[in-house]
Amino acid sequence: MDPRALLRRGQTVVLEAPLHRQKLVCVVDGAAVDRLFLVSLVGSEGPSVFEPGQIVVGYAQTPIRVYQFESVVLQSQSQPTPTVVIAMPDTLTPVQRRRFFRVEVLFVAQLMSKDDPRAPAVSATGVDISAGGLGVSVDRADLYPEFPQEIGKPVRVVCALPPVEGELPEPTKVEAIGEIVWVTRHERWLRMGIAFIDIDPKVREHIVAWCFAFQRRLLRMGLLSPRRDTSRRRE
Repeated sequence: MDPRALLRRGQTVVLEAPLHRQKLVCVVDGAAVDRLFLVSLVGSEGPSVFEPGQIVVGYAQTPIRVYQFESVVLQSQSQPTPTVVIAMPDTLTPVQRRRFFRVEVLFVAQLMSKDDPRAPAVSATGVDISAGGLGVSVDRADLYPEFPQEIGKPVRVVCALPPVEGELPEPTKVEAIGEIVWVTRHERWLRMGIAFIDIDPKVREHIVAWCFAFQRRLLRMGLLSPRRDTSRRRE
């Protein structure tokens, strides 16, 4: 894929500095023929580890997949606007979205029928989330007969991801339309994987930022290896 077709103003990019094992969530602020101008979404501390001449790996997400690229830092500054300038990558390589953006976390969610706005909401426990979707667990006793439970059925999802100490002090609110992509039934619980099919791009960006902030917190606490894959495996 031509990098210039995706890496345009407003596109979210996650930069990784392998040497320092640091990640930085940015947004493309502008582009020239040979370089990209990225503004940090998580404050002024991040750009300080991205020094000129440093090799970086970047990830950019579309609604259907994530692309990876390699580049080199040309400039960086923390003030007045936290900015990193990198060389325009030569190419983008598709990678598995779940590998980089899904994290396991418990949160409260509400599921509603997309087709019947009068139908009651069903309480669920979120067990993982990414910018592409989420996994939930529902007590089967709370389900009513008409509630969508089959693969391919659309559902409305509302949830709030917990604050991340030191980075995101307020809950991250998520509201989207999703499609059920897998279902596992247990004696008491129903487990479902839901892929987002209609979501505000800004909400998707907030999920990306939240996932990486949450992973950084786990790293600081020593609860996550920097190279651990946090993708949830289907039961």
